[in-house]
Parts: sequence; structure tokens; C-alpha cells
Amino acid sequence: MLRGLTPLALRQLQLSVGTHRSVRPLTPVEVADHYAIALRADASKAECAKETQLADATMVDRFLKLRKLPDSIKHLVDWGTSGKGVIGFSGAVELTNFPNESRETMGLNIVKHELRKTEVVSVRQLLERSADPLPRCLDRVLGRRRVVRHVEVILGSLVATDVQTLLQDCSQRERNQLLRTVLDNLAPDITITSARLGASSFSIVGPRGIVARFDRLSDPEGLIQDAIRHCATAQRTRTSKD
Repeated sequence: MLRGLTPLALRQLQLSVGTHRSVRPLTPVEVADHYAIALRADASKAECAKETQLADATMVDRFLKLRKLPDSIKHLVDWGTSGKGVIGFSGAVELTNFPNESRETMGLNIVKHELRKTEVVSVRQLLERSADPLPRCLDRVLGRRRVVRHVEVILGSLVATDVQTLLQDCSQRERNQLLRTVLDNLAPDITITSARLGASSFSIVGPRGIVARFDRLSDPEGLIQDAIRHCATAQRTRTSKD
């Protein structure tokens, strides 16, 4: 056992770390949160590594770095490489090496331009070694590409505290499915590549033109928030009855 974690939480952690499964119970950020709970209960990093079959505590530290990311983009982090609306694990760890004030912007650009980890490293190095601002450093790295990859990203906020409370206890997988259901009802004719929902923010990724199409809706952010509230409340009611 790992102090601080229930048997179910530990099992989910073990099924998510040190595996090449395409589907895992927890995202990298959720793994980091589980490790943080164990550490607060006085478990050591070495114990965390042993219980999840990691060679040593180095990888535990890599996960924990993800907790430094802005809450507004944590829900974008997933396993594998960046692309299709997510920030890959390695790219997300590298993102924590950027200045605090640029992490959100850089994170969105990782999604928007489907940046590989090596490109993220190049942007950071240019930012550190030159006097250029982040947009210029990013343009210089993108200019090296033979093929330009570009999608549009919508990042919205959920400001209602009751909605945030409803979402806090949901897993990332459950939140993503909830947002998909909402968007299928609100905008069934809009092509969406990825839709991910955090506890206080959401992201929608799609081809060129998706931002303009959502802008045609009256108060899209408010509509999505209201629909999430309705859907999440209905799901909680059904669960309590069961």
C-alpha cells in the first residue's frame, strides 16, 4: 500500500504508470496529483516509485513538475506525443522549464502547432539565449519546418463555482466525455478534433474556421457552461439513484 491512497486509487496509479497501454485510468497530471497525496501522507518518493514499478524517484519528480503548470492548461496534458488537441507528457514536462508567465501561452501553441518536444526545447533555448519575445522565438522554430501544421484552439473559462464543484471530483476521462456530449448537442454540425474539460476551463480544437463558427453562437462560453451544469447535475442525480 501507499500511504494516503485508497486501494482503488493505488490500482489506478499502477495501471497508469510504467505501461504502454493506449488507454490508462489517469492522465499524467492526475498521476502527479496521486503522488502528491501520498507524499502529503508522509510516503517517500522512493516508496512512490517502488509501488508503481519505476526504477527510481527521478520519474516521480518528472510527474510532480506537472503540478507547476497553470490550471487553465493542465487538462490538455495526456500520454504520448503532442498532437490532436493534447500536450504530450514529455512536452508538458519541458513546458515547466519556461517562465511562469509564458507557460499558458506556450502550452496553447504546443496544441495549436502540434509542436514536438524537440521544438519546445528549441523555443525555450531561443527564449533564454536571445532578447526575442516568445512569439518571435516560436516563429523562428516554426520557420524551420518543411510542412506547416496548424489548427485552431478555443480556450474557455468556467467561472461559476457550482459548476467547478460539480467537476472537481470527476476524472479527466469523465470530464472529456461530458464536454463531448455537450458539444454534440450544442454544435452538432461543427467539426471538432479534440474537446477537453478541466475543473475550471475547457478547450476545443478543430480545423481552420472553428473559432469563427463558435463566435456565431450567442455567448458560446456561457452556453457551454450552462449545458455542462445541466449535464453534470443530471449525471450526479442518476448516480445517486443507482
